[in-house]
Parts: sequence; C-alpha cells; structure tokens
Amino acid sequence: MAMAEREIALTEELRSVAERNQKLERALASSRAREESLWKKIDLMRIEERKLEEAEERLCAQLGQLEVEYMEQSRAHKEQLEMERSAHSRDLQRLAEEFAAVERRLEEAQAKLELYASNGDRPRETIHRQDQGSLLKSSGDQKPGKNGGGLERLLVMWSKLAVESFA
Repeated sequence: MAMAEREIALTEELRSVAERNQKLERALASSRAREESLWKKIDLMRIEERKLEEAEERLCAQLGQLEVEYMEQSRAHKEQLEMERSAHSRDLQRLAEEFAAVERRLEEAQAKLELYASNGDRPRETIHRQDQGSLLKSSGDQKPGKNGGGLERLLVMWSKLAVESFA
C-alpha cells in the first residue's frame, strides 16, 4: 500500500505540476503576445518619430529659406528707399536751384520794370543798371501802349518767365 499511495501522490503531484505548467505556458503566451504588441507599437512610434523629425527638418529648412528671402527683400527694400531718398534729395536740390534761378530772373525782370517805369516815356534813351552794369535800350520805333512795346513788353516777358519757371 505504501507504494500505491506513493504512486497516487506522485500522480497528483504530476497532475498539479502539469496544470501549473499549462498555466505558466498560457501566461507566457499571453506575455509574448503583449510583448509583440508592444514591439509593434514601439516600431510604429519610431516610424512616427522619424516622420516628425523629417517634418521638423523640412520646417526648419523652409524657415531658413523664408529668413533668407526676408533678408533679401529687406535689403532690396532698404536699397530702394535709399535710391528714392537720394533721388528726392537730388530733385529737391534741383528744384531749389531752379527756384533760385526763377527768383533771380523775377528780380531782374522787376528791376527792368522799375528802371523802365522810372525812365518814363523817353524812347532811345539808354538805361544803365548799376548793380550789373548791363545796358537796356528801349526801342525808338515802338511806343508804350502799342502791341509789344514799352512797359507791356516787359510785363509780357515777366509773365513768360514766371510761367516757364513753374511749368
């Protein structure tokens, strides 16, 4: 009997070990399935990470290109502004010179008018300008009041100078 009890105890122990072994094998299979699933997730995450890194690199490259484009446009804009500023400066200088020339011509015309008016109605008389030493002669054939003569002629000249200066 002792043998039979031993055999029964061994059989129960073998059955118990076999059941434990089956449980452990199921747990192992489940763990392996979970591990495989996790590795797949890790692989997918690595792929996503690479995609994100590539996208980041593209964005950085685009940002760099935009910065270069901005700098070029900024430089071109500054050059354009400087050219325009320089052109405006030259235009202002030219206009100031033209204005000064017009003022001189108007002053000369005014002086001629004043000299002629102070000379009265004396044709063929020579009028001396003291400030420039130039001579103005009135025509002896044309009398004031007639077309193109005397004071009217000077007024027409003066108005033409004014019109030319501002045209």
